[in-house]
Amino acid sequence: MKATSIRAHRTRFSAVVMAAAITCSVLIVMPAEAGAASATPVVVGEICSCTGPLASTALQSVPVLQSWADWTNAHGGLNGHPVQLMEVNDLTTPGVAIGQIQKFIQSDHVAAIFDNSQVDSDFVAEAAAANVPLIGTPDTDLTYSSTDSFDPGPTLNYGDTGQLLGIKYLTPYKKEAVFYAVESSAAAVATNVEGVVGKRYGITVTYTSGISFSAPSYTAQCLAAKQTGAQILEVGDAGIIQIKAADDCAAQGWHPPEIVASVDSAMQADPNFKTMIASQQDVPYFVHNAATKTYYEAIDKYGPTVQSDPNYGQEAIFAWAEGELLGAAIKAAAPSSGTTVTAAVVKKGLYHLPANETLGGLLAQATNYKKGVFANFSCIDYIGVKNGKFFWANNHKPLCGYLTTPGKAEGAPFIKPLRKFNPGQAPVS
Repeated sequence: MKATSIRAHRTRFSAVVMAAAITCSVLIVMPAEAGAASATPVVVGEICSCTGPLASTALQSVPVLQSWADWTNAHGGLNGHPVQLMEVNDLTTPGVAIGQIQKFIQSDHVAAIFDNSQVDSDFVAEAAAANVPLIGTPDTDLTYSSTDSFDPGPTLNYGDTGQLLGIKYLTPYKKEAVFYAVESSAAAVATNVEGVVGKRYGITVTYTSGISFSAPSYTAQCLAAKQTGAQILEVGDAGIIQIKAADDCAAQGWHPPEIVASVDSAMQADPNFKTMIASQQDVPYFVHNAATKTYYEAIDKYGPTVQSDPNYGQEAIFAWAEGELLGAAIKAAAPSSGTTVTAAVVKKGLYHLPANETLGGLLAQATNYKKGVFANFSCIDYIGVKNGKFFWANNHKPLCGYLTTPGKAEGAPFIKPLRKFNPGQAPVS
């Protein structure tokens, strides 16, 4: 991870320096230049599991948030307040993560933390005790079981409920096999939840197996899954491992459609992903429209290598949405130029977002938060592959799951009577 000191200017990493830094326990990122913004700064940290089994996905957040900070500061900051961004790599190690969060809170006095960590359940108590909001928490239990986390997207996991909704409404299949990363405790938990939630949508998980990132082959798991009658495959791992598993299964004559959460650009050209369905927490990253216009302008100028990275995918647009959510909160709180932007100011803004806040169309549904109330959002976008290219599936419309008991794990019972987020958004059975 990285310890960071705040300076008057920021140094950008070259690809070589970034790669070298991430292999170490300390990664240093300087704050962006303030540009036209002249008010008191907004000090914010990002914690990323940039080393570990899912690092290829998590790494996308680093240059995107850097680009977001640079762009924001060049365009007046957040309501006039410049962003000072610190980014740390927790090595997917709870002890390291806790220490870094403590530094963010006690030494750096951050107003918010962008959470792109795979071990955030280990440090949420630290953030909650200091009343510092976690913005992000993608696809983890914190999105619906913590009132201190704020997710710019669905709170029901797009990797569990999202995938099951996709299977139910976008395929004719009812039986699923799940391979999950043994290196990630979150992946194992999600797999257990999959079976519970799946039954509620008429999907049976017939086979589950842990797989190792370093395994030479997944042939044994493919054959075992096939024998159970599984019709569709989910691989809860980094994109490159999803591809490897699908290719290994195809070599054994098993060609199940893939249900995907972590998208890899190489999937577009892989014949084993031509019938894939991918659940996405925000507007698909490859879409060019009014919602993504500023995003593309920013990364074209400040992160020119972002799109050429082989791991470029949905986590990039999610990271951008994290920054935009913080921006919306500061705008709603409207601190004066001389006001110190604290965590309390950020939370005030998060609790007073406009009623129809979608971050300019990045989100699948309007997102609002209430103090002390668990968030409960369930709408998820989808992509597929057509003619060797990703496309925005389901006619650009999200699918929305039934809400679960607030504050509980995703496998908690549905609210009764069944409640949907917004009339007309939920799937029609």
